[in-house]
Amino acid sequence: MNEIDLQRVDLNLLVVFDTLMGTRSVSQAAQQLSRTQSAISHALERLRQQLNEPLLVRQGGEMVPSPFALRLHAQLQPLLKQLAQSLAPPEDFVPSSTQRRFTLAMRDFLAGLFPDLLHLMQARAPQAQLEWLLVPDDVFVALLAGDLDVFIGPTPLANMPAGIAMQACGGLQWSCFARSDHPALAQWGQDAWSRWPHLMVGVGDAARSTVAIAAREAGCTRHVQSRVPLFSAVAPALANSNLIATLPAL
Repeated sequence: MNEIDLQRVDLNLLVVFDTLMGTRSVSQAAQQLSRTQSAISHALERLRQQLNEPLLVRQGGEMVPSPFALRLHAQLQPLLKQLAQSLAPPEDFVPSSTQRRFTLAMRDFLAGLFPDLLHLMQARAPQAQLEWLLVPDDVFVALLAGDLDVFIGPTPLANMPAGIAMQACGGLQWSCFARSDHPALAQWGQDAWSRWPHLMVGVGDAARSTVAIAAREAGCTRHVQSRVPLFSAVAPALANSNLIATLPAL
């Protein structure tokens, strides 16, 4: 694996690169950064030499990024945002007067919490905004980049990176669900749980799921026949099939 001597890389070059990736134009990048076009072009050329990559190449009237540039930009953006946040002077946070927009991500089975959070926010921070977002594929990147303020999940996240705080906010009870006349209910037990096909909500790596860990410890096998992306899709699916599901019960 080729390594870059970080002592040779000027952070300003990365800022220029980030701006060029957003504008795809030397003149627009120069305007945004309050620099001359020749300075922007010179900075891009220096970064090309240091990375031994063309990065952006002019085609017609636009700067077209290479595949390496696209990968680099995707990884660089959250790092630059985190650095800017770290260097920014701290501001006093006054809930009663803040107009900040807070972003929250959580699974739809926790939807019952959202009205309580809204009520709490309106009581303590009446001018703030609260936006409920879908859970991104990489929660860590979203949190570190500042695109997400809070993630509420059913289990602790593995491999927590530095810079993210975690706090337990209550426990969950887990239950098995099936239609009321499901044949498995006549002789319910571990054998029935292992024998009948399961419906699973795809919320991440199954190897780290609470159900998978508990089943392994109990010596049970879960045969997942179907997956759905939302908890709200579980009830209709169970009502018209012989599937069962093990889910948190609030």
